[in-house]
Amino acid sequence: MTKTTSLVFYGFILLIGVSLLAKLGFWQIERGKQKEIIFAAYGEKDNIVSQSLVKTLSEGGELAWKKVHVTGKFIEPNIFIDNSIYKKQVGYQVVTPFVFGDAAVLVVRGWVKGPPIRSLLPNIVTSYKNKKIIGYLNKPPFTGISGVFDKSALELFGKDKIRIQKIDRIQIEEIIKTKLINEVLYLKQGEPDSYLVQHENLTKKHKHFAYAAQWFGMAFVLFAIGLINIKKKFFDDSN
Repeated sequence: MTKTTSLVFYGFILLIGVSLLAKLGFWQIERGKQKEIIFAAYGEKDNIVSQSLVKTLSEGGELAWKKVHVTGKFIEPNIFIDNSIYKKQVGYQVVTPFVFGDAAVLVVRGWVKGPPIRSLLPNIVTSYKNKKIIGYLNKPPFTGISGVFDKSALELFGKDKIRIQKIDRIQIEEIIKTKLINEVLYLKQGEPDSYLVQHENLTKKHKHFAYAAQWFGMAFVLFAIGLINIKKKFFDDSN
């Protein structure tokens, strides 16, 4: 391999490495911008008029914190997501399927304090009558213990209560025999059947711009080191 060929090859590898790191930086910036849009939507969520859930799903687009209303009814079972902490108290996120037409949506009704005895679940009140509810679409709450959701992670408490570690849409569909939409509906605070609604885990300040700076910094360092090595290897008089 000639000196010129080696220089081209070395420069090409350096360019690929720097480009990859820079691309990761731009990706983090894009992620950060998306989060900013979501945060802005969250901040304005109470100031907008709700629209039909069915219409919202048909239109597509960004669904994070979209304020919607839907008419239907709650069905059993009530789902208690384990290991949800609020102000250092152990409790549960209460989630109940809500059927509308041929589909259903999981409704996050809020947080309830857990009983002192592990073998018991909190007593809650659920109205199964036909009604209109208002809430906000978003991803399922991140709570409970991470890991593979299997049958051992589901505990039955009578016919109307189950305890789970994390939401598994497919397994819940098997239980309720109804197709679920991908998003969950966070019930608006003050709605009938709502409990303590908290969204802190979905609105934490993101660090994507800081991560982007790190990737760009690594790209710059790699580029500088590469140039120094190229100078020493191919252009110093001693070589």
